[in-house]
Amino acid sequence: MPAPRRIFVAATNQHVGKTTTTLGLIASLQNYGMKVGYCKPLGQKYIEINDTRVDKDAPIFTSFLNTPLIPSLHSPVIMAAGLTCNYLSNPEDFNFDEKVMFAARSLEATHDTVVYEGTGHPGVGSVLDMSNADTAKLLDAGVVLIVEGGIGKTIDQINLNKAYFEMKGAKVVGVIINKVLKNKFEKVQRVVGKKLKEMGIPLLGIIPYEKTLAYPVMKAVLKATQGTVVAHKDQLNQRVEGLMSFRDTYRLSGQVKANQLLIVDSMNLDQCIHGFNFQSPKEMPLSGIVLTSENYLSPLAQRFLEKYKIPTLFTTMNEFEAVLAFGKIETKLRHDVMWKVKEAATLVSSHLNLEPLFERFAYA
Repeated sequence: MPAPRRIFVAATNQHVGKTTTTLGLIASLQNYGMKVGYCKPLGQKYIEINDTRVDKDAPIFTSFLNTPLIPSLHSPVIMAAGLTCNYLSNPEDFNFDEKVMFAARSLEATHDTVVYEGTGHPGVGSVLDMSNADTAKLLDAGVVLIVEGGIGKTIDQINLNKAYFEMKGAKVVGVIINKVLKNKFEKVQRVVGKKLKEMGIPLLGIIPYEKTLAYPVMKAVLKATQGTVVAHKDQLNQRVEGLMSFRDTYRLSGQVKANQLLIVDSMNLDQCIHGFNFQSPKEMPLSGIVLTSENYLSPLAQRFLEKYKIPTLFTTMNEFEAVLAFGKIETKLRHDVMWKVKEAATLVSSHLNLEPLFERFAYA
């Protein structure tokens, strides 16, 4: 079976699920027995590791692939503040293409295939002459386009983005439709699949919307509330599926929802604990607590938190502000929450069929 040497994953827009789908694509290629490499040619949002900037997604993939993170290979170009103005003023001072091709040659020397992850929508990076389409053309990579589930808008987005890639000389070799409601599966597959067949583009998979992947973890709550850790820092990877108020602790229903976040004034925490103890739920419904007003834990509260190992934060926000902050959390994948990364990869890979992709490369 011929391995597609270079696959460029692009999304029709932000928040379509490109990183999640790229993980699943890599996992699926591995299931075919391939040694897969990863590169994010252009990074917008970065973190610093050992005083070196790398795209925030790069550590997710190197951890998943169990390989050392090498910034020059896995994240060769970072779109840091001020770069665009400097580039537009003196483009000859920059060697972005050389950096990307160095990464490509190095990775391809030790891998059967390399998956290149785009950034944002296909036009992002065009100010640096490094749009997704420019980079796919530079790499001579087949483009796998990720689009959000639906019918009319989905087909419109495929047509629009396909035209942009073709204008730049890059070819879309497959489409993955993400976040499709399970009761819409058959219709999307039939209608959009028919249209893609007319366009000569293989449909590589339809991925169901999985709400568990949209749940944040306590680390995200910590960042959103600008809080500090009061107890059980080692439990910050707990997922949060909903909010619980002070009143809710006294009126637990027969079927208690799990993995709830309690946001409460610290002076009312003891009363909440009395509510829990009085009702004696079989399972502790809390996966975390955010304290407001004052950073204080009574002896009762300390014993309670120790018994159930509940990660607890303190924020200077009031309760209303903390609830609003929670509602604005973007549930992106993180390299330090590997259970979620593996869950995402398994979900996507189980719904992909890459045979049409291999066939295309076989006769390319």
